[in-house]
Amino acid sequence: MKFSYYLFLILAIWACTNTKDEVIEPISTTKYVDITGDFSIEDFEAAKAFILNNGDRQTYRAFDNNNPHYSFDGFEAYLNAEIGQKNINNDSTISDFNEITIRDKNANPQYYTIHVVRVGDTAKKDITIQQGMKEGKVYLLNPNDEDIEVMKNNLKAYIQIIKSAKEFTTNKFADITTVFSLNDFELAKAFILNNGDREVYRQIDGEHPHYSYDGFEAYLNAEDLINNRNNNPAISDFNQITIRDKVAVSQYYTIHIVRKGDNSNPNITKPVEGMKEGKVYLLNPYDDNIEIMKNNLKKYIQIIKASH
Repeated sequence: MKFSYYLFLILAIWACTNTKDEVIEPISTTKYVDITGDFSIEDFEAAKAFILNNGDRQTYRAFDNNNPHYSFDGFEAYLNAEIGQKNINNDSTISDFNEITIRDKNANPQYYTIHVVRVGDTAKKDITIQQGMKEGKVYLLNPNDEDIEVMKNNLKAYIQIIKSAKEFTTNKFADITTVFSLNDFELAKAFILNNGDREVYRQIDGEHPHYSYDGFEAYLNAEDLINNRNNNPAISDFNQITIRDKVAVSQYYTIHIVRKGDNSNPNITKPVEGMKEGKVYLLNPYDDNIEIMKNNLKKYIQIIKASH
């Protein structure tokens, strides 16, 4: 009897443990849909750059403030910070942007949010990623449980307009007004004029107002390059600050201001078409990586602002 009992017990345990491998079903959801085939990561980054370089700032929801914004033909587009309310003012110096929200007031539904998951995002604790999303993909979100196929189909018209517009973007300059305002420029210009000396740093003109900051040099460039080759403040104002860091890989960083009325002034040298009045830009004449340049510029800006 004991043998039969133990044999039964062993067989019972074996039957319980020798189950088939569990089949893990893929996650199925209507909360988002992969649109990478229609709007790639490269498309997203180009559209983001276009909005930052050509748009303005608007608040469009109660969640955060001052979203980068551009008015396309028939709809509005907004950028959302990748770390949400930890960057509540959508400051491009604090975090990148991983969403483009489209609003068409005449459509149903009105809102369409495109969400990019960059490589490495899943390891970043401050970035919210919905379960099942994969790195290297772009998704259309559906937080309100709309018909996802209808939304995806509606999105195509907006994508077509965005793609056509972003072709006009450029890496010849980048809008840095949010990190170095018109007032910051004017204060820095005044500081250099009042506290610096004069030096020649390039061959196309003479001496420039100059100041030696900690770790780099800064020069003012006259706005009328043709008629003011000696950079005389009595002849014209200054619309550029050129930073030179002799130990950096990219040594030169030129900040360019476009004041109100500048675009209609024939005496002001315009280095690049497409700049808007009331903006401050970082120039990129040598086609360097503009995002790296913007990131490198932050440390110089911090030192310049501290001296005001």
